[in-house]
Amino acid sequence: MAKEAKTVLPALKILERNEKIPLGYKCIDLMTIFEVKMDLTRKARICARGDQIDTPPNVTYASVVTRESIRIGFMLASLNELNILSADVA
Repeated sequence: MAKEAKTVLPALKILERNEKIPLGYKCIDLMTIFEVKMDLTRKARICARGDQIDTPPNVTYASVVTRESIRIGFMLASLNELNILSADVA
């Protein structure tokens, strides 16, 4: 939790209980999602409740790659004797 809060919370403005919302902004709730990964490590994610806002029509949806796509990529790299590099961007 502390690692996720350190990463995410600097980008958010936490209002005091009686503090007014600035013009042009909307107050939305946050929620924490907990996950246990395949190697049994635990991860916490702080997420904004996206169901509480109206999505502008000009916003593009970015999908997440599927596990099957990754496996196909690994297979193609193996068949062609290619190296695979990966990175994680916080």
